[in-house]
Amino acid sequence: MSDLHYALFTGCFIPARLPHIEAATLKVFDRLGVKVTPLTEASCCPDPTSTVFADKMAWYALAARNLTLAEEQERELLTICSGCNLTLNTVNVELKQDQRLKDMVNNILSGVGRRYKGSIEVRSLLWLLYKKIGVEQLKKHVIRPLTGLRFAPHLGCHIIHDLEAYDNPSDPHSFNDLIKAIGAEPIRYKTERLCCASFARFIDESRMISALDEKLTELDELKVDGLVTICPTCFLQYDAGQLEVNLKTSKNHNIPVFYYTQLLGLAMGFSAQEMGLAFHRVKADRLIQKMI
Repeated sequence: MSDLHYALFTGCFIPARLPHIEAATLKVFDRLGVKVTPLTEASCCPDPTSTVFADKMAWYALAARNLTLAEEQERELLTICSGCNLTLNTVNVELKQDQRLKDMVNNILSGVGRRYKGSIEVRSLLWLLYKKIGVEQLKKHVIRPLTGLRFAPHLGCHIIHDLEAYDNPSDPHSFNDLIKAIGAEPIRYKTERLCCASFARFIDESRMISALDEKLTELDELKVDGLVTICPTCFLQYDAGQLEVNLKTSKNHNIPVFYYTQLLGLAMGFSAQEMGLAFHRVKADRLIQKMI
């Protein structure tokens, strides 16, 4: 097993709605020497919120089936979506610890000719960059540091459980350290831990709009160069959702939103076009001008 060779789980959200982020991330992986072999015939992870409430055993079984695909590769499973990581890592841990649950899930999987063994680990994008590769190694790949640029970090809710293995979930620093590694400044702000409220859309849309507006208003006042995240749901909420907030509140928020791998790629020397910035709803023209 190569030290930096992983089975890759892209999920469904990123390939379907944010393929430019997938492309940018794969370019960055290649530059870092990270080799990935995508899972074939993978399904949705599935979603760690709504699916759990709808049918928890189906959630376990679908996730376990995806895990068996990685077990066939005999490689650790790398996720680039925080939601996927939450589901796959949680199910992997629980099935390893609960033999009765594992037997029940394998009974379901036998219907499709599969069996979960519990032989691999699930790894997040944040773990890969911060813990496995490390800040100092990342710095060696930076040829165009983002000096003078100030970003608001937004980790999101789904990655918090992952931090227990390498950071302090109550006061994490790993993501800030990664932002510093590319020469930029991560700012601290009051609404930093505020949820993007994505799933409130289906319960109380007005509360979702209010939550987004609260964070965006603070970032406007702080005059940041952008918001950076590692969660595709959060990305879409603050990018496309920002236009929705403007429409419904008659405001004019204009905060560019980035996936961390896009900023890392820019610092590595990739162009804005190669990092897919043209596909963002909120354009990053100001940031690009500052980099010229």
